[in-house]
Amino acid sequence: MHATLSRSVKLTRLGRRLVVCAILALLTRRARVAASAGPDAPVVRSPDARSMSAAPAWFEGEGEKAENAVRGSACGVPLAHVASAFVIEAPDSNATTVIYLISKPVTCLDLSFSGWDRAITSGATVLELKVFGKTPGSFAVGVEPATSRRVAAVECTRTLVGQRTEGAQARGGWVALDTLSPSASATGRFALDFDGSQLSGKFDAEFCPGGHEP
Repeated sequence: MHATLSRSVKLTRLGRRLVVCAILALLTRRARVAASAGPDAPVVRSPDARSMSAAPAWFEGEGEKAENAVRGSACGVPLAHVASAFVIEAPDSNATTVIYLISKPVTCLDLSFSGWDRAITSGATVLELKVFGKTPGSFAVGVEPATSRRVAAVECTRTLVGQRTEGAQARGGWVALDTLSPSASATGRFALDFDGSQLSGKFDAEFCPGGHEP
């Protein structure tokens, strides 16, 4: 049984790497096409962080740390609290920045084990913000890589010890990285749409050495 689970974890991580590689290849092709088209070619741009509306007043209090505040729903349940926030050291692709916001307390060490999403406490909501970039800026969610150079993929899952649950993908919105440095914390904001359910918030994610995707 252990060997079967190990093979399943390896195949899951391999599949994620293949998806990331395909998206990065499309982004590279898009950049080459834009460069060869000349300065008059139209460019699709994601929203600039400076043009986004100011954070609503509830970000600044109501019993919640301002650095990690969230409101709305995802995965079919309301999400009003972030207990743990990490930016991991070792995403599947070095070209991405991956941040985890988790509704229940976990440690950085928890995120260093293979299949950690099946080992942490049950009933936690896990929001994965995967940004295709390594510098601060705004990134569109739900946009094809061929139409924008700055994109992000966001997935919400609910944990269940011993089992991997199906996740819900955000269909639209944006993720803004306000600060990001190598081997350091990351801060930012997000506004997301999950098939009609909205989720917005901001985060101050602690750097997690040894942390990786499940």
